[in-house]
Amino acid sequence: MPPISAEQADELWSWALPAGPWPRRLRITAVSTDTGLARGWSTADGISVAVPVACSSAAPGVAPPVRVAGATWVDGGVRSGTNADLAVDPQWHEGGAAEPGRVLVVAPMPSANLAREEAFLTARGHRVRVITADPFYEKPHDLVDARFIDVGAEAGARQADGLSDDLLTWWHEPARSLD
Repeated sequence: MPPISAEQADELWSWALPAGPWPRRLRITAVSTDTGLARGWSTADGISVAVPVACSSAAPGVAPPVRVAGATWVDGGVRSGTNADLAVDPQWHEGGAAEPGRVLVVAPMPSANLAREEAFLTARGHRVRVITADPFYEKPHDLVDARFIDVGAEAGARQADGLSDDLLTWWHEPARSLD
């Protein structure tokens, strides 16, 4: 599929998204097909949220890449299913890099990238908790099959119910010293 313009991307997605400004801390990840580098789009980029949503939804054979900011962009999942390591990228934080804190990563499935990202964050002092979806699918492609929407929602609700108390405790635990 040839790339579409930012204007076409806005037309494609704006009807499906809430009106109004971006949430201040929202970042939408996409990968440049020109460089292979990831980027977290935000309100600071001065474009409608529909454009990075289109970039992040661009998957080979499913949706077209988007040409914006002098490059062509595709789904951040091409790089990683979560891009959790970008949580410490200075571009994602007002005033520079993130102070060590808690990072909750929710992923559809385990992967080598996920383990690498968890190690990366942990090595920088973050307390990381990774949750992967309880398997409700037979093959990864099922995750984009509309027939699995209800099955996935039910499985996620069951898993969330089982994890909620433990996560609440983890989130509110006092920070431990790294010494």
